[in-house]
Amino acid sequence: MRNGGTSLQARLALELSDVSGSGAQAATALTLLTRLGYRTGALHETTLFVEFQDVSALIDRFSPENESHDRVNDSEDTSLHQYYADYEGLGDSRFRAGRQKLHLGDGRLVAQANWRQNGQAFDAVSWTDESLAGWKILVAYAWRVRTTSAVESSLDHFVMSRAEFRGFEGHVIHLRLHLLDDPGGTSTDRDKATGGVGIQGDLPAASYAFAYDRQTGYADNTADGGTLLAVFGGAKWAGLTIGAGYEEFSGESGSRRAFDTLFGTVHRFNGFTDQFSTIKGGRLTRGLRDAFLRISGAGGVKLRAEYHGFRQETQSQEYGTEVDLVAEVALAEHLTGLISVADYRAGGGNDSGIADKDEQGFWARLDYSF
Repeated sequence: MRNGGTSLQARLALELSDVSGSGAQAATALTLLTRLGYRTGALHETTLFVEFQDVSALIDRFSPENESHDRVNDSEDTSLHQYYADYEGLGDSRFRAGRQKLHLGDGRLVAQANWRQNGQAFDAVSWTDESLAGWKILVAYAWRVRTTSAVESSLDHFVMSRAEFRGFEGHVIHLRLHLLDDPGGTSTDRDKATGGVGIQGDLPAASYAFAYDRQTGYADNTADGGTLLAVFGGAKWAGLTIGAGYEEFSGESGSRRAFDTLFGTVHRFNGFTDQFSTIKGGRLTRGLRDAFLRISGAGGVKLRAEYHGFRQETQSQEYGTEVDLVAEVALAEHLTGLISVADYRAGGGNDSGIADKDEQGFWARLDYSF
């Protein structure tokens, strides 16, 4: 094998978090992520890739490194983040086997979750095909996941599939079906089938998105599942996109279980302070209604500002409100910088035990990669 190549990512991340009334001190986390990878040259249309990862805490005043402080989910860890073989000898298809990052669509249900320093990867086989005009199809079968908490969990199986059609310029239509069989063998397992459809558009004067997913019982779990509805519409003007959106995740009601966002990313949705991270796992029993306003712009500096109003889906109570701001800029070749702030204010009548404390967050990052 010849003509191999290396890859490197180094990310210095500062995160401050202060949860009012948590009983713990405010968190300060300064962590350094280092990923070093090597891909071999091709032999009989096959390449190998291995990626080493280290997360070190330079300042560790945060839980779980220091339990007297609020939590930041960037544990120290050293591991092999990815190791897989690719075969590309079948035209516009790729077959991959081994530990790999998987990110489907916007990452809502399956994501590499790169916001967190440890990221997420699956032990899986996957097949990607673009041989049909306008179509991109991905199917994967996983038996283990390594989460952003640096914890490995076995799965009886997790089948992921997504089909995208891009035959209409500026529009993407997608279909998805995921089948999760978690270990356990009881009717209360996390097992579920998740099927959905969506469409999004990015046009010269506007952008929009719509997605709907429904979950049903699967494998050992025969309980009825929940639903996800997400809509967004925005107008473009002077380099800005100004828009509004609404997302609804069902909670528990009768035989219906709360919606579970499976192995999706959390941070980019429903507020930067991640108040509703229990939605990943199906533990947000009262569900969520998130009505938000967004202003974003892409130029020399990528800007985004959001305002969220959160309410419970199964009751009339509000959770609270949040304001989020982020700015990202290219500082040099291969080097980007980011600053972000978030302010969550819990509603006075929120007795759910979820998102019931004020929280302020601050992030600053330098990211170098090639």
